[in-house]
Amino acid sequence: MCDAGPYSPIYRPDHFYGLPIGGIVMLVNTSGPVLGLDANETPFFHIDYMEQVSGLTQHGAVVIWTHSAAAPAGYALDANAASGVINAGASINVTPNVFNLAHAELLQFRMKLRPIIWAGAAVDDIDLLVSLPGAVSRWTTLNARGRVNMARQSALPGDTGKGPIQGANIAAAQLQPVIAPWDSEPNTEMFSFEQTGPTYTILNNGSTNSAANDAIAIEVWGYDYKLSPAKNDGTWRPRQWPGKPGELYRTPEHYTVVPIGGRGK
Repeated sequence: MCDAGPYSPIYRPDHFYGLPIGGIVMLVNTSGPVLGLDANETPFFHIDYMEQVSGLTQHGAVVIWTHSAAAPAGYALDANAASGVINAGASINVTPNVFNLAHAELLQFRMKLRPIIWAGAAVDDIDLLVSLPGAVSRWTTLNARGRVNMARQSALPGDTGKGPIQGANIAAAQLQPVIAPWDSEPNTEMFSFEQTGPTYTILNNGSTNSAANDAIAIEVWGYDYKLSPAKNDGTWRPRQWPGKPGELYRTPEHYTVVPIGGRGK
């Protein structure tokens, strides 16, 4: 929930929009609204600051699993990266450290699956499932669970294109659409708050095991927010900005706050 406008949509299939500085959000998890610093706080938060996040870590790819526990040359291994063989039909779980956030920090993000090396099988044999928080499956219906597969990322061949058989990759489109990668993956968009980051399950649907140098990464884009608990004093205006006191004029739809520097960590 945010006050960016009446019934403002959270997920937008066309462009990747961030929430406005000076806005108010309510965070909701499976137990209900998330309160502020203690149980006496309201479930509303001010957005004190925001900045874009693009291409985390080296090569803009977070390496979340390697067969040999070593990152490929030129890449950085996530501090919580998993390692070891992924047998045919088996899976492995990983909770990336890059999603461990600071107090009152909110991350709105989209991602792509990006194998760096995958010699043991075809890349379209990899499924990526997500739980957020770690024990709650996402992209689910009553009887099935969704997942990311490279055959369904961004550009697809025309409607006559067939899905890949086991051990094969989907054919590349002859003409790729001109679109920013973060705008092309709206179905992967999620919000992560403080220390409740996602857990990914890498599933090998192939007929062969992972090979010695295989490595899998995710590419992450998004918006990073600094929040503070909001109290209803009749105005809903923040009394404190990062580092400086100050009030906002009226409500956020009457002005635009422009970030001209990073807030740091």
